[in-house]
Amino acid sequence: MKPCSYFPKLAGNVKRQKFRDIWENSELFQDLRDFKRYKGKCGSCEYINVCGGCRARADAIHEDYLAEEPFCNYIPIKMRKAK
Repeated sequence: MKPCSYFPKLAGNVKRQKFRDIWENSELFQDLRDFKRYKGKCGSCEYINVCGGCRARADAIHEDYLAEEPFCNYIPIKMRKAK
């Protein structure tokens, strides 16, 4: 079981574990639900609860699925420089 078809890491195997157990208890899904662990722009973004960025792209580019979304052009308000 993977979060999406482009994501290289497995959360578990539904042939060996119950879906609910994987969904609720796998380290991968727990990490993905914990937005406080997200890094870079995603970790500072006010839209994290509705967007979250693409974790597969973050993993492919940064080798860290909790890293910032590499193709997002939005600059979170917290990260903008005061003028």
